[in-house]
Amino acid sequence: MSDLPEHLTDLPGFAERVIPAEPVVGAGKPAEHEWGVQYQGSFEGEADGTARAVRLHARALAATGLPVMLQSLSYRFRGPDGSFLASEAMSERIKEEIFALRHASIGKFRLAIKHAVIFGPDYLRAWILPRSVMQERDPELAMRVAAELYRSTVIYSVWERTTIDPAIVAILKRVAECWVPSEHNRALLRAHGITRVTVVPHPYEDTNPILRLTERAPIPERRFYAIGIWQPRKAYHELLGAFLRAFRPGEAVHLTIKYREFKWPGYPDAYESVVHWLADAVVRDNGWRETNLRPHLALRGEH
Repeated sequence: MSDLPEHLTDLPGFAERVIPAEPVVGAGKPAEHEWGVQYQGSFEGEADGTARAVRLHARALAATGLPVMLQSLSYRFRGPDGSFLASEAMSERIKEEIFALRHASIGKFRLAIKHAVIFGPDYLRAWILPRSVMQERDPELAMRVAAELYRSTVIYSVWERTTIDPAIVAILKRVAECWVPSEHNRALLRAHGITRVTVVPHPYEDTNPILRLTERAPIPERRFYAIGIWQPRKAYHELLGAFLRAFRPGEAVHLTIKYREFKWPGYPDAYESVVHWLADAVVRDNGWRETNLRPHLALRGEH
């Protein structure tokens, strides 16, 4: 169980089973910090929203003076061309930004924060419990270690849905706390019986260009934006139809959908969706034609 956080070595029975009687390496030196926090997430992507959030949250936590070590969950990320790359292929700017966090000198982790998109219960469980715990032959020791891992783990997650898999809920109920970015997400988790939920808003830098939006006069135009995979869960086909039915050419409105193509059986892709809605009677009565869509609609499918 060498991949366990160091603070678990204090559990009864651990040292006798895992720690060698004789040292196998040269003498080391004390860590700069006796204890600290392990912050884990896929942080390598330069334009990935979750990666940016992981870096900002880890930096904000470290800025309080708390020792923080930033570690990747998968040690790979999706590059600008869409292919997966190893962690060390991240940009030099990001390496410099998080260098101190990646090389923090910490003796023991008292808390682990896992910040990621939860794909399913198996992924979530594997983030919390290392494989060595699952393979431990002593059931009592395995249960003690697992209980301590759950007790010292925080899960930071973001939700864009109204229901959560019961298997995921069961795991989230066991961890120390669940952190979410909004009151909407807190209400969602509490509605599923998860009580230890804290809202931790996304931090931002003073140089963020979005801050300039608070300094200018409002523009009398309604702009709508959506981003994600083109699939039924995101309902982009329905969104496009609602937009074209609600507004008319010449109005001060604009819709941008930034998507990744995904061929879902029976669900129209971006091109098929436009063709479908331009044949709709209500849309045509509103005045929409292929020739007047461009000033009001942008479908971006490229990286």
